[in-house]
Amino acid sequence: MIQLLAQVFAADDTRLTNRDLADLLWLLAARASDPRYLDGGEQEDPEVALPAHAGPSVSEAGADAESQNHEDPETSTPFYAAQGWSAETGLAASAIGLAHRGALPEPLAVARALRPFKRVREAGAPVIDLEATVDATAEARHFVVVSRPERRRRLDVALVVDDAPTVMLWHGMVREFQRTLEQVGAFRSVSRWYLGDDDGPCLRDSSGQRHAPQRLIDPSGRRLVLLVTDAVGQQWYSADRWTLVAQWSRAMPTAIVQTLPERYWRDSCLGDEQVAVRAPAPAVPNCMLSGRARKFCWG
Repeated sequence: MIQLLAQVFAADDTRLTNRDLADLLWLLAARASDPRYLDGGEQEDPEVALPAHAGPSVSEAGADAESQNHEDPETSTPFYAAQGWSAETGLAASAIGLAHRGALPEPLAVARALRPFKRVREAGAPVIDLEATVDATAEARHFVVVSRPERRRRLDVALVVDDAPTVMLWHGMVREFQRTLEQVGAFRSVSRWYLGDDDGPCLRDSSGQRHAPQRLIDPSGRRLVLLVTDAVGQQWYSADRWTLVAQWSRAMPTAIVQTLPERYWRDSCLGDEQVAVRAPAPAVPNCMLSGRARKFCWG
C-alpha cells in the first residue's frame, strides 16, 4: 500500500484534499485486506442468517475458537472480572459476537424512501368484502355477497450489480440493500444479478449461470431494474452497455444506483448532470417520462 501511495503523490497533477486522501486510504486498505483482489477472482461471501448488525452467536464463535485452537474448553484462556480477579479464580473465556455498523448508510432512511412503492398496486382476483357484504345483507334482508378486486403488489425488483473489480468494494452494501428491499414489503420478489462483458454485455445469476441481458425484460412493465455501478470502468464508454440500458428503459422502470459519493459523479461516465422529470403514473417505463433524464442516482 505504501508503494501505491508513493506513486500517487509522485504524479505531477496530484491535488488531493483531506477528504480525497481519506477515501484513498480506505480504498487501498480494503483492496489489501480483501482476498478477492489477491487471487484475481470474485468470491461471493456466504449468506448469513443473522441480522445485518449482529455478529456470530456465542456458541458458534466458541465452537470456531475451539476448532482453531484445538483446546479443551475447561483449559481455554482465562477471562477475568473487572474487580478482585486473580489467576486462580478467573473464568474460562469464550469468543463473543459484537454489534458492528452495517455497510448500508442510514438503512432506516433508505427503507422510508422505498415506502411509496407500497402504493404501486394492481387489481387481482375478486375477494369478498366483508363489511360491504354485511351492510348489503342488512339492507336487503337476505344474504348478499359483495366482492371487490384484490389489491396486490405490482412490481418485482431485479438488482443488477456491475461485475467490475471496483464495485467489489460495495458488495456488502448491496447485500444489505437487497435485504432492505425484501423487508420493506413493497415488492413481489427481489432477485440479484451480475452484469459483465463477454464479447458484449451478459448477465449472471446468483448461481453463476449466464443469461442473455434481454432475460430481464418484462413486456408488462412489472419489473423495476436497479443497476448498481460506479460507472468508471471502460465498458461504460462503449455503445453496447448503453444500448442495453436503453432496452431495459423502454420496457421497464430502470434506474442507475451510483455507489460513489456525489462529489465523484463528475469523474465517472455519468457526469454530474441531473434533470427533473414527471411520470404520468407510478412506476412507468423511462420512455414515458416527460423530460429527458440522463440518469437517476442514489448514493
